[in-house]
Amino acid sequence: GADCPAVDTIILDDSLGRALSWEDHQQFLGRLRRDGVAVYTSRQTLREATLGREIAGKEEVSSEMKLQRMVRSATLDAIQSEESPAEISQAFEALELPDGMKAGEVARATLAVLLELTFPFCPSPTKVSPAEGIVALYPANMPGKEEELPALVKSLRLRLRAFKGPLKGLKSRKEQLKAIRSFETFCTQKQLFEGSAIASGRYVTTVLQAFYQDELFEEPAIMAWANEKEVEAKETSCWSKFATAGVPFISWLKEADEDSE
Repeated sequence: GADCPAVDTIILDDSLGRALSWEDHQQFLGRLRRDGVAVYTSRQTLREATLGREIAGKEEVSSEMKLQRMVRSATLDAIQSEESPAEISQAFEALELPDGMKAGEVARATLAVLLELTFPFCPSPTKVSPAEGIVALYPANMPGKEEELPALVKSLRLRLRAFKGPLKGLKSRKEQLKAIRSFETFCTQKQLFEGSAIASGRYVTTVLQAFYQDELFEEPAIMAWANEKEVEAKETSCWSKFATAGVPFISWLKEADEDSE
């Protein structure tokens, strides 16, 4: 209302934002201080707030985005309902996938949701991810802290086993390699490497190891990814932060092979 004091930051939930008129959005924004920050978690809602719904037009939703929303909803429902692995498999098999989406895409989307649910992330009002059109996410507490990782990884591995049905799309080496690349993209988009290099490195190594131990990623796909990164580093004279973070895991995997011989 008009008697509301000025504020420094407004974070608008998208479900509320979509229900507001252009005039309502202007009232919200009018309560900001001159140097305040308004955070909209949807590019479309931000367009409607600044241009009006008629000018902004309808939201263009890609097949990939539809799948992500579908998988996120199914995953949350399964966890909240404490469904068994068999029930989860049945629920995912019943999904009507968008055109062009197959088991591999479902598995990668499921993996991303499980990572988001297992490791705590919170919105930062000062960063925006142009690639996704949403607020960039940072760990609420850096998940690489040694005292936090065991419990978090245990929770992740339990969920990987519960969702083995949807994740079966990662059976082939090709799909596993795509999933490793998706994990790299996930970490980069979530701005994981903005904080401590040691903590983020420990997170990447530990999660990769969990994926390997639960046979989500098998050695041929992992080594193919590692070789891919070596070639990329030689061509660019630079290792990506994710690849650098994964070096301890690759070293551990090679040492395990040598010990077994």
